Amino acid sequence: MKKTVSALALAFILAGCENPLNTMGEMKDTTKGMSQTTQEMSVTTKDMKSITNSMYVSLRQQASEMTRNEKLFALLDPRRDMGDNLTDARIMFMAYEFQVWYGKAQGEQLHEREELILHAIEELYSRISVKHETLVESGRLEDMSPLDLAGPDKTLERMFYAIATTMHFTNEFQKVLIRENENIGVRAQEISVYDVIKSALLKDAGVEPGELSEAESYVTTSAYKRLAVDLLKARMDFLTALAIKCMVDKDNIGAGEMARGLLFKISGGRLGGLEVKNVFAQGNKATREDVLTKLNEAIKAKELLDAIGERPMLQIEIKSILENLELAQDDGKKSYGSALSEELAQDNRKLNDAIERLLANE
Repeated sequence: MKKTVSALALAFILAGCENPLNTMGEMKDTTKGMSQTTQEMSVTTKDMKSITNSMYVSLRQQASEMTRNEKLFALLDPRRDMGDNLTDARIMFMAYEFQVWYGKAQGEQLHEREELILHAIEELYSRISVKHETLVESGRLEDMSPLDLAGPDKTLERMFYAIATTMHFTNEFQKVLIRENENIGVRAQEISVYDVIKSALLKDAGVEPGELSEAESYVTTSAYKRLAVDLLKARMDFLTALAIKCMVDKDNIGAGEMARGLLFKISGGRLGGLEVKNVFAQGNKATREDVLTKLNEAIKAKELLDAIGERPMLQIEIKSILENLELAQDDGKKSYGSALSEELAQDNRKLNDAIERLLANE
């Protein structure tokens, strides 16, 4: 009886437990299911990533194009002044899609960025070429002056100067792109529309070696090259004018200076001259550095034009001001010690050198 109870108890216990072989089989089936689920999740993740990338590209295109359209429209608004135009043009250049493109060599490949640079170069030409032709054919381009830009009849002139002056700007987002690609051993270069135009012109003239990229080849077509050269000339003139504005006292012009200036205007630059007082030495360090930076950028444009065989001539009024501007001198003030005086003397020498380089071969 005791054995029977034990046997029944054992049978009951075994009956109450699952067969280990059956359990292992079920676990195997469950593992297969989990593996399949993991694979499905992986596929889903890839799909989500693809969708996210597509959405990013679409949003990037829409946002950048909308910004460029808005700013170009603003550039052609006759009610806006030159300061507004410089801001609008800077934002327009920073909104080109290659400026905000984000990708890695392992993913979208950097060649896609090159295509976006080509699109930017093509778009710039298509949007302003007709305006450029209007300025050329009407004679307004030749008569343009950075000192005469007020009024609704100067809308195209303001637009052209603004584009010429700001085409070197880059979007800070490019630095993120460069840093992220460096982490995977891929070199990406910060680039602007000005850089593309400069490289194209130098390679086309045989000054720099290397094959032309598609974007650079587009710049070297006859019509685009003419536009690029005129932009560089306008850039040289307007940057010089901006520097002059920051270092002269136009409010204290004597009767003699005004008379000579009027004679200069009336005679078309053949008689008289534009004379203003040089107050560069009276400006603080930040102001002096700003003046020198603008003049150095103007010099770079002049040297680029020289390098490709174009003779850059400063706009007649800007040239007259520089020719009649008294040389910068250390004013002798030692109130803050000799170190400040030496710093000022160095800046004055830099200013005089920059003016000489701008007036060279004029």
